[in-house]
Amino acid sequence: AYPTRTLFIQNQTLETGLDESVNEVFERLSEVPLFAPLNDEETMRLARACEAKIFSPNEPIVRKGQEGGSMFVIHRGSVKVQILENGFPKTINTLTEGDFFGEMVLFTGEPRTANVVAAEETEVLEIKQPALKPLFDANPELVEALSKTIAERRAALFKKDDESAATPEEESKGIFNSIKSFFGLN
Repeated sequence: AYPTRTLFIQNQTLETGLDESVNEVFERLSEVPLFAPLNDEETMRLARACEAKIFSPNEPIVRKGQEGGSMFVIHRGSVKVQILENGFPKTINTLTEGDFFGEMVLFTGEPRTANVVAAEETEVLEIKQPALKPLFDANPELVEALSKTIAERRAALFKKDDESAATPEEESKGIFNSIKSFFGLN
């Protein structure tokens, strides 16, 4: 006989009755520069729609090439952003509390570009596409504001020496069009 173990994994959303947890998530999201264009009411709606997930050390959170419609904000702990180099994982960045990742997947539907692994026990807040769609429908200017923020972040991450690279304005316009298309906005 071989020992067996059955794991039951259950995702939990933050319940609106837990005001302390929702307020804590609201505070965390308010500190994220990507969400600076949101007013307090919109940030609170986003906080209520988040899913809190806990990952063990070295547990993968996302994998390169994975499809998805969500991004993550690190609430507690830290993660390693890794790429494969010569068949072995190489850590290219470490993110800590308040940092975020996966925004391009959420806003444009592009596949994930790296593996992200929990460096220690880590709690992340997952924000899915359905949580943002009502915000975009109610406030179309958010799409433009968020596309500019994403373009700036992308430019900082991928500083290009290439003269033919897109300008920040062109990059922002491309992201703006991708967001509108992905969310089915006019």
